[in-house]
Amino acid sequence: MRIRLLLHALDRTGPPMLALTLARWIRREHPEHSIHTVSFRGGPLLGDLVQIGSVHVLTDPE
Repeated sequence: MRIRLLLHALDRTGPPMLALTLARWIRREHPEHSIHTVSFRGGPLLGDLVQIGSVHVLTDPE
């Protein structure tokens, strides 16, 4: 199964942190599933999410 997480930003606050926790749980409990994250903006969680699955940032000034 492919799972796609959609986020507004990869900040270390609120919903992005909950998504990271969910992604870690999925990776631990269901390693056969692939996880793909799509975010409108980048941020500090990028490195953590890249370790779990692929990440695509739509707009990022950097």
